[in-house]
Amino acid sequence: MTLASPLWLLAALAVAALTILFWRRADRRRRADLERFASAHLLPDLTAEVSPRRRRVKRALLLAAVVLLGLAFAGPQYGFTWQETQRRGIDVLIALDVSRSMLAQDVVPNRLERAKLAIIDLVEKLGGDRVGLIAFAGTAFLQCPMTLDHGAFLEALAALQPGIIPAPGSNLASAIQVAQDALRTQARNVKLLVLFSDGEDLAGDAIDAARAAAADGIKIYTVGVGSPAGELIPVTSKDGRTEFLKDPDGQYVKSRLDEETLRKVAEATGAFYEPLGQRGEGVEAVYERALAPLPKEELASRMRRVPLDRFQWPLALALLCLAIEPLIGERRGRLVRSSAAVLLVLGASTAQAASPREAEQYYAAGEYEKALAAYREAAKDGDPKLTFNLGAAAYKAGAYGDAAAAFADALRSEDPALQERSFYNLGNAQFRIGQKVLEQDPQATMQAWQQAIDAYDQALRLDPNDEDARFNREFVQRELEKLQQQQQQQQGQQQEQRKQDQNQDEQPSQDQQQAQQDEERDQQDAQQQAGGAPQEDEQQRDQQQTAQQNPEDGEQEQQPERKEQEGRDEQRQADAKPAGGSPDEQPPQESQQRADAQTPPGRMSPKEARDLLDSLQDDATSLPALQAAQQPRRPRSDEEVRDW
Repeated sequence: MTLASPLWLLAALAVAALTILFWRRADRRRRADLERFASAHLLPDLTAEVSPRRRRVKRALLLAAVVLLGLAFAGPQYGFTWQETQRRGIDVLIALDVSRSMLAQDVVPNRLERAKLAIIDLVEKLGGDRVGLIAFAGTAFLQCPMTLDHGAFLEALAALQPGIIPAPGSNLASAIQVAQDALRTQARNVKLLVLFSDGEDLAGDAIDAARAAAADGIKIYTVGVGSPAGELIPVTSKDGRTEFLKDPDGQYVKSRLDEETLRKVAEATGAFYEPLGQRGEGVEAVYERALAPLPKEELASRMRRVPLDRFQWPLALALLCLAIEPLIGERRGRLVRSSAAVLLVLGASTAQAASPREAEQYYAAGEYEKALAAYREAAKDGDPKLTFNLGAAAYKAGAYGDAAAAFADALRSEDPALQERSFYNLGNAQFRIGQKVLEQDPQATMQAWQQAIDAYDQALRLDPNDEDARFNREFVQRELEKLQQQQQQQQGQQQEQRKQDQNQDEQPSQDQQQAQQDEERDQQDAQQQAGGAPQEDEQQRDQQQTAQQNPEDGEQEQQPERKEQEGRDEQRQADAKPAGGSPDEQPPQESQQRADAQTPPGRMSPKEARDLLDSLQDDATSLPALQAAQQPRRPRSDEEVRDW
């Protein structure tokens, strides 16, 4: 048993103690008065009909009534019941401009970082509301779907930097269209988009997109980041220096806050525009004027253990004591009903509060580790509802494995609503488990995400109208398909690499073939300079070289060259032969020089033919690399590119 307000019981005990002191003082004064009235030895006879025992019983009943009334006011609680509590809030989708113009430093430290700090302040004010995040530049992307997990939202916000969106520029219309698609799936009465930007709409169709969003019931509150005077856009060069962005004409780009465009976008949806300011005061105005007055919607529910009030018991006993006390007289001979039962109730010890109440308090205070420990102790009796709350505390504490096990254990409940919520939360826990091991073990991630999809399917079978379960299932399915495609691509690349390595091992080295050809050519030249080798030996050696070479790309071009060279070698031998005398009478070197000098006009000398053949063979071994396919697409001369 527990007490909601134990101070009342302490006050009742203090009153009882003061009453006892008053009675003792009254008894001493009464005895003193009797001693003045008669002698001491006559007092027993005079007070023989007065029963001290009955007087004590009457006083005990009065004291018990006082204490029991204080106990009733203290709010005793014994036993509990389970109730489903609803979390209420609104859905707020936030769009942040991450184009290069947001690097301008007309606000400190720059436009993008100042906007991030303002968004953090706004999320802290939203409390239990759901939030989502859109990043946009030339195109837009839903960075974080609508969620109650503000920690995950802030992590996604911190990751936003210029360049995270591949398409350059600033397209407000794309952000509005993505917001339309995201809010269209939410069955809510109020659809809000808070857009942070400097207002430079390079695409120029933001107002038309805002009118289309207004037709879907979406209100767009715009927050201008920057100053109308504008500022240059700093960029980092390839050598690490800080420079300023220039347009295609070589002029410096100065980004200015376009308040007029942002105001028209907001007014087209029935909302309003606020400048962010140097300290983010614009966010405070948007929250106070637009978000705070909105009615809250039911966003989530969970089972809560509610204790039962038992103030009726002590109140009834107190009234009983007050009713019995006048019936008991102080004189002897009258019937006296025993009040032992009342005294036993007052003396009985009360049970201490069970651990589930402490767990509820820890969970409400955000101390999820302590709540997890308390729920783990309380769930030992196997209550499915306590097990469900154990899983919720484990999920909040980041122990996703324990959360998944607890939600799976909670499926033993016979309550269909509790089973549906257990399947839904089990799917969330399995997704988080797979997300943690994505880099280390992609196969384990795919297995966990498939289990998450199965859990969402079970939840949808129990409640086909659960839009959150349907959205989460589609999201996890897309992530799983992306991961499977990545794994298949990696496996294909590895197989292709292994095939290339095997082909390279089987083919002879091109360098070794070229070295062998050079060595044979040097031997041929040495024989010719020594006196000339027979033509048949040269032809036979050329045939052997041709048989040893593989049919490579440059081989077909070398064969005609070799035949031409053989013919020129025959002519060289004929010209180099002396007219008379022995070969010893004329040195081979002088004979060769004379043959080169006597070459007829229009015909190549042997040395020139040999040099030409060597150069052609060297060129055949090297092929230029084709890199045209890897060059980035250059914009047309008439196409204007604006990437800020």
